[in-house]
Amino acid sequence: MNKARATAFAEQLQAAIKTAPAATPNAGANQTENQPKRRTGTLSLKLAPEQQKAKADAVRPKGPGATAKPKPKPKYTADEWKRLCARNKRDIAFLARKYPKLFSKGLVKPMKVGVHTDILKDLPDGHELTPERLKTALGFHIRSFDYLTAMVADGAQRHGLEGNVVEPVDPDHQQDAQRKLKRLQRKMDGWKKAGG
Repeated sequence: MNKARATAFAEQLQAAIKTAPAATPNAGANQTENQPKRRTGTLSLKLAPEQQKAKADAVRPKGPGATAKPKPKPKYTADEWKRLCARNKRDIAFLARKYPKLFSKGLVKPMKVGVHTDILKDLPDGHELTPERLKTALGFHIRSFDYLTAMVADGAQRHGLEGNVVEPVDPDHQQDAQRKLKRLQRKMDGWKKAGG
């Protein structure tokens, strides 16, 4: 809260306290049952119109093309992001060697819901692909253009580790994939424009 707003708030609070009726310690003790109980109100502070406008202007973004939300800081530096992408690609390549019918490079298939638990059960103890790394690698895979395209295809089916059809893709999941695909397409178009 900036200093001017804090001062205005303090002044309003003091004015409200001065105008509020004084409370007595035993205000209800002298009342009889036939008399209505004294109603105590709540203290409300209402900003004057010019203060409301000043508050709204302080929140409103300034300048051409300004947005209401500031851009979030990236979680990773460029070097960290490159290392993470390289690690995820290595992990997906490992999964493609171990489960070629599900993670084939030529034909990407939607995975069954909860496939990560099947993979973790199938991996030997002490394997370098920890649950956290598997989660990151699968997240990398399911956000890829090819995977999202496979999810929105007509009659899309989810597959198990051996490539067997398990269930159809839920329409809600298809709509979510369609939204993500459109967002990714806009990003890719922006990259193309920026690059050439």
